[in-house]
Amino acid sequence: DSTLNVDNSIHEIERLIDERGGEDKEELLELLEEVRELVENIQTTRNIPKQKNLFQRLSNHFSKHGWFYGAVVKLLGTTAMTMLGTN
Repeated sequence: DSTLNVDNSIHEIERLIDERGGEDKEELLELLEEVRELVENIQTTRNIPKQKNLFQRLSNHFSKHGWFYGAVVKLLGTTAMTMLGTN
């Protein structure tokens, strides 16, 4: 069920990127792919690895694409909370 929720969230973010990403679409899609891989890693290993570079790159889009930053943070938070709730 959590995999379905993650997939739905990712598809929704992809839709938003298509609608609102403008000239940054490609970079936002690349970032989303990294986030998807991170979420899969968290789900598989039940560990949250440090991703300083990824989070720095996400933060760089905060002022211009706050909707993207917010959606990704929500996805990661939901993944972490799901993991904590299934211990």
